[in-house]
Formats: sequence, C-alpha cells, structure tokens
Amino acid sequence: MLATRVPAEDAALAAFGRTWTDRLLAPLNRLGAKRFLTESRRKVWQNARDLDQARRRGPAADAARLGALEELSAKQVAGLRAPGQVLLKLAVRGFGVPLPAEPPGSR
Repeated sequence: MLATRVPAEDAALAAFGRTWTDRLLAPLNRLGAKRFLTESRRKVWQNARDLDQARRRGPAADAARLGALEELSAKQVAGLRAPGQVLLKLAVRGFGVPLPAEPPGSR
C-alpha cells in the first residue's frame, strides 16, 4: 500500500535538509499524504464506474460526463497551483473531483 511508503519518503526528503517550516509541518504533511492516497483511490474508481456507464449509454453521454470531469479537474488544479502548502490544502479540502450525480432523466 502506498501509504506505508510515507515515512520512508519523509526520511529521504530529510536527507536534502529542511527548513524550520518543513520540520513543523512534517506531521501534518504525513497525515495529508495518507488521506490523499486513500481518498484519491476511492474517487478514481467511482469516476471510472461513472464514465463506463456513460460510455455504455453512447457518445453524447460519454462526452458530457468526460467534459464535466475535465472542468472539475481544471478547477481543482488551479486551486492547488495557488501559493501555499499543497499537502495541507489537500488535507483540508480533499483530493480529486468526484463526478456529481447525474440529474434524473439524463440516463
């Protein structure tokens, strides 16, 4: 499991030297990384199921769901590119973008 790699990666990064901010935020970064890995896996599989169902309904449904995912993803990336601690942002806001439920009658 990827979450078990967090301590080893943390130790590898320590070899490059750390600022006092890095040392202070290390525990929060570890928690954020573990949440990020767990949450991202869950959302990716849910989106894969949703996109598969849309693909089976036809090209229009597939394009609509894929377009919605692209738009949500672009907004998420823009937020992460803003200045600040990325892992802390992920820990607070969450990672990934689950596709919203489709409106009734769209299936």
